[in-house]
Amino acid sequence: WNGDGIVDMEEFLANARDLLDAERSDDKKVRRGMFKFATSLYHVCELDGDGVLGPREVEYAFYLSGLAAGMALARGGDVTEFRFSDDHGQQIQRLDVDGDGKLDQDEFVAIALQDLLSWGIKEDTRYSPSTMAGIVEAFLGGDFDDDGYIGDSAEFRYAGFLVYDWAVGESARWLFDELDTDGDGRVTWSDLTHHVLRSVVRPGAMSAFAIVADSFSMVDIDKDGSIDEWEMRRLSSHLFRSNRVGHTL
Repeated sequence: WNGDGIVDMEEFLANARDLLDAERSDDKKVRRGMFKFATSLYHVCELDGDGVLGPREVEYAFYLSGLAAGMALARGGDVTEFRFSDDHGQQIQRLDVDGDGKLDQDEFVAIALQDLLSWGIKEDTRYSPSTMAGIVEAFLGGDFDDDGYIGDSAEFRYAGFLVYDWAVGESARWLFDELDTDGDGRVTWSDLTHHVLRSVVRPGAMSAFAIVADSFSMVDIDKDGSIDEWEMRRLSSHLFRSNRVGHTL
């Protein structure tokens, strides 16, 4: 809020308060629960110990808040009941194939490949060298202690975020290339309309791109009448976050 490029605890909790005010929630229990969740989220995402959230850590916070909301929805609860300390440790135990209490690279890759399929990454690219490299990089990024394993909740959460972040980028690049029909480096309303009409013969294409068409105004953040690669990434991230239920990472 003060333009210094970082987010401190006061700013982070102020954003939570604004969300509650926007929803006109005066329920004291809900407000206490939301502030407790926001405080827990802040500490989980403050990775480097400097007491504030940098841009990358803020992205991580958005990812985890969406993940928590999806998991809470699947259980019939709300996000204020989510506890970061419990869920991912249990998942590691459930997904650990060889029973050593942690995930090695092969186990993590198998999990990530399954999630990428459900996220809509095209089958013909799922086992490509770039995909495998992206997953391995996520594994290495989440292995905080460099012991060759994902061994606790913190490592599992962050490795999952890195897979998600890679998939969002890949999806955005694919969608941008598909929609930029004239190759001018931006997606206009004309490009989008042309693609929808050209794609209608493919099963499910109309419904999928109708969602994108309805979102054009929202995605065109700078309101210049076109969508650039950064804005397309924002759209891709939004679509991924809205489809979290049932995913492992």
